[in-house]
Amino acid sequence: EHRNWNVIMRSIWLKMKQFFTPQEEVAQNWEGEEQILQTLEEKLPKNYDAELNLFVVSPEFRGYGIGSKLYRQFEIYLKKQHLKSFFLHTDTGCAYKFYEHKGLKRKAMKKSSCFYAIKDHKPVTFFIYGNV
Repeated sequence: EHRNWNVIMRSIWLKMKQFFTPQEEVAQNWEGEEQILQTLEEKLPKNYDAELNLFVVSPEFRGYGIGSKLYRQFEIYLKKQHLKSFFLHTDTGCAYKFYEHKGLKRKAMKKSSCFYAIKDHKPVTFFIYGNV
């Protein structure tokens, strides 16, 4: 069931991303990202109960504990649903160190030549983190 939710969230992200970059570049980058994420998921050592997708706090609100509170609510939700393990995708364009601070373990990593138009055009490294 979480896979259906995953498709919905990725679709929303694609729609959001189009506001920040030209459509052709979004489609090209998204296709490349999808392939990388699929390759990374194939490297996972186990099946996870859930996936955390689209965990975002606006940069101007970071440092106020909002991310930690949202993350705690996610943990409470998992417990109520009797879900013990989860994974997430992230990359060097995101706050991946936040997940390390929360105790998640890096399960897979892939350096890529994909670039984000808004950023500094440096190669992106994609990660999968998991709680077990």
